[in-house]
Amino acid sequence: MRFMKKCFRWVLIVQAIAGGFVGLFATSPNFLTFFQASGLLPFLMGGAFSILFLFVIVSGLLYLFNPQCVIPLCLALFLQVPWIALPRVAYGFTAGFSIIAGIGHGPPPFYFGSAFRFYIGWPGPTFIGINLFALGMLVLLLISIPMPGSAKQPREPATHT
Repeated sequence: MRFMKKCFRWVLIVQAIAGGFVGLFATSPNFLTFFQASGLLPFLMGGAFSILFLFVIVSGLLYLFNPQCVIPLCLALFLQVPWIALPRVAYGFTAGFSIIAGIGHGPPPFYFGSAFRFYIGWPGPTFIGINLFALGMLVLLLISIPMPGSAKQPREPATHT
């Protein structure tokens, strides 16, 4: 059981830190391209997703150095769960690995790497889905958090007088 907890923890750490770096390095060099090709709004969106990738890296590092610091990592995983493309807006964000399932014509079901999608005035097909990998990791992380008062209190040694 202890081995599984260690493996799960390391999978989360590697997925967050490595996935965040891949996304950050894939997004950052495109800033000037975003601005020159399409103007200010795509430039700002690229910057926003770079900040999200940076947040994923930081949440992984916080969890690496303090296993009780799970709230940032939970938020980073939560942001990766929805993958939505509606007629007017599309959103998708993944750092590391994803298994996406949903209804409609969407992204590839398995993706190893980091990606983001945000469109206003989305011209493509409708898709509503979830990243099963991020959802599973989030649920397992939430289950692993000890609840206050649920830990067994150490017994005090019996004293004989």
